[in-house]
Amino acid sequence: MVRKGRVHGVIKMDSITNREVREVVVKWVPSFAWAAMIFILSTLPHLSYSLLDTVHHSDKIVHFGAYGVLGILVIRSFCSTVKFSFFKSSSFTLILCASYGILMELIQFFVPGRTMDVFDAASNVLGITVGITFGRFMLWPR
Repeated sequence: MVRKGRVHGVIKMDSITNREVREVVVKWVPSFAWAAMIFILSTLPHLSYSLLDTVHHSDKIVHFGAYGVLGILVIRSFCSTVKFSFFKSSSFTLILCASYGILMELIQFFVPGRTMDVFDAASNVLGITVGITFGRFMLWPR
């Protein structure tokens, strides 16, 4: 027997309407679009940050910013579509985005002119963490 309704904050498939599906898709599009942009830029061979090349370790700043925005977008999408506590939503967001950031670093190992860097991955995770924290104040103001 299949019951309709919500179970532990997750919408059961038999209770979803077309309107709810559209709302979920619209709320996740910015997150997926930003992740796609990160993928495209991460897989371009010989990418240079010409404006920031004069700053030592400027690529860490770019990684921090790009993944910080990803953290904000994903926590926003996650919290507006799944009814979990902020801690649980943050945990899922951190795991999901950090895995993506580490995967992108691993992929760069195979891209000509790009290198895999542990410090870039650390910048990714730090940016995600700051993005989630910033998102907390945007989504749940006291």
